[in-house]
Amino acid sequence: MSKHDIEIQYRDDALIVGLGRATSPAVEQRLAADGYRVTVLSEDHDGDILAALEAAADEARPAVVVFLCALPDPAGPADLAVATMIDALDRALVTAGLVAKALFTKSPPPRPSRVVMVLDWAVTSTPSRTAASAVSGGLLGLARSWSLEFAPLGVTANAVVAGPDAGDDPVHEPGDESWLVRRPTPGDVAHAVSFFADPRSAAITGQVLMVCGGRTAGRLTI
Repeated sequence: MSKHDIEIQYRDDALIVGLGRATSPAVEQRLAADGYRVTVLSEDHDGDILAALEAAADEARPAVVVFLCALPDPAGPADLAVATMIDALDRALVTAGLVAKALFTKSPPPRPSRVVMVLDWAVTSTPSRTAASAVSGGLLGLARSWSLEFAPLGVTANAVVAGPDAGDDPVHEPGDESWLVRRPTPGDVAHAVSFFADPRSAAITGQVLMVCGGRTAGRLTI
């Protein structure tokens, strides 16, 4: 692939699903800086939005889809309302499934495509984050499943875990230096998303990238 070909691909569209995360503006700005025309949609699976996706012409399909679903306030099982749990799972997992169905199952995408899930630190097991853990764990499962399901279509699916200092509910304490390099920022998370979205990342799928400043170094099995 020539440099010219890569530059042409960078002018494709990117779709961000989700408005309520601390990292959302940084991801939108980074993808725009990379040359994508970015559209941001609410994670509410509105019928009109899904109909528009299903009706889109092949050339209008986004080359990159990023899921940045909003998360409920921290709460453990004793304090979590059932309605809150159901709503969080519905807005994140059902919406993701419907978007993927609209974009990738009607017909093969016209070009290699990228799916990136941005997960909360709760996926690593943190207390009082029951709903956030369920949402992030579910999205991680979708990314790994879709990496196999959509591979024949040229679609990659990966996940970025926003470290506890870069996510929606920073958990660091004064003097906490469990990170090894520096505290991650939303911009660092956006850079990781950009890496997976890059046309040159076609051979990378089903992977999880931790943006945590080194908190997990030596603690995760391969």
